[in-house]
Amino acid sequence: MARLTGLPWSFGAHASDMYVDGAMLPEKIRAARFVVTCTRHNRDHLVALGGAATADKVFVSYHGVDLERFTPATHRPPGPLAILAVGSLRACKGLPDLIEACRLLAAWGRLFSCTIVGDGRDRRSLQRLIRRAGLESRIRITGYVAQEALIPMYRQASVVVLPALSESHFGIPNVLLEALAVETPVICTALPSLGEVIADGVHGRYVPECSPAALADALDDLARSPEAGRAMGRAGRAVIEALFDAEKNVDALEGLLGPGACPSRPAGAAAEAGRPAS
Repeated sequence: MARLTGLPWSFGAHASDMYVDGAMLPEKIRAARFVVTCTRHNRDHLVALGGAATADKVFVSYHGVDLERFTPATHRPPGPLAILAVGSLRACKGLPDLIEACRLLAAWGRLFSCTIVGDGRDRRSLQRLIRRAGLESRIRITGYVAQEALIPMYRQASVVVLPALSESHFGIPNVLLEALAVETPVICTALPSLGEVIADGVHGRYVPECSPAALADALDDLARSPEAGRAMGRAGRAVIEALFDAEKNVDALEGLLGPGACPSRPAGAAAEAGRPAS
């Protein structure tokens, strides 16, 4: 269409459109006026495809969080470890590993509750795993929950867990950003782009993929030291305010899209605005 009309054009690249089905992607990068993607890891991949000459027109615009809606809890009541997982119920989320980690916690005598929010094709198999582990009173699957109802669940959780598989995740999961925005620490696997927002031991904890024992150990550590979890949550909120403020990121993107805008580094949080505190 650009060739037919003479109009300039740009595009955004996010996940499978880059890593799974990248038909003509190098040609598109070179022909576009600018390209926007959601992580520095993705940007490096796009520049490698397009060539060094395209580096100045490939920008990072992080997913934003509405910081006026996702606010920390004014008070977190003490109590047993409250584990929260949010996402589609598919194998790539690593939820069987979470259930096994909960079985280990129960065997160690640790008091906890676990809530899994979401729905999907693996719901029945996950419920069978919960029954076999004898954890029906400890783990519940809620099904779909609207965001307005989910925000209080983030606030009430001691930790948000995402033991996902890196082969099926290409960016920064929004669930982790939303958790950190309300000062809830996270435990997750080291997905390719997560180093841009989460430093291990500062904003949360990393665990190896497919390792329920390591996940159980990390959860047990958090249960033993709730103050460490609160400190990680506070650090997480700070990095979200710095890099993932939706209003700032939209303003920066608008600078690229506005009338007469030229492909130069956008102000604010878009482009390589910084790294998580360490």
